[in-house]
Amino acid sequence: MNQKLGACCGLDCAECPAHQVYLKDDPALRQKTAADWSKKFHANFDPEQFFCAGCTVKEGPHTGYCELCPVQKCALAKPVANCGLCPEYRSCSTIGDFLAMAKELKPMLDAIAAGAAPAS
Repeated sequence: MNQKLGACCGLDCAECPAHQVYLKDDPALRQKTAADWSKKFHANFDPEQFFCAGCTVKEGPHTGYCELCPVQKCALAKPVANCGLCPEYRSCSTIGDFLAMAKELKPMLDAIAAGAAPAS
């Protein structure tokens, strides 16, 4: 079953390596994800942080970053289910800073902001 667990930043949690570690309990994937994310996001991620039930799931484990995530905090404070639905999306520096690192998510959020269904 290909279920989308959309995070407010546009990330598909079902495709997220941290969620895959949770589903598979795969130590090699945990190590690889920590190394990949440390490089991509210019931070030092501990492999033990990667065991996540999904950003939109309240119960269960989450990465250590979830409680620090400024995008998630902002979306919860609005409240909006997705940044593309926020009236401040196009001018928001919080999601803008994140999308500078995760460029692949911008087209989907732009489509949501425009009221169009994102392309699959």
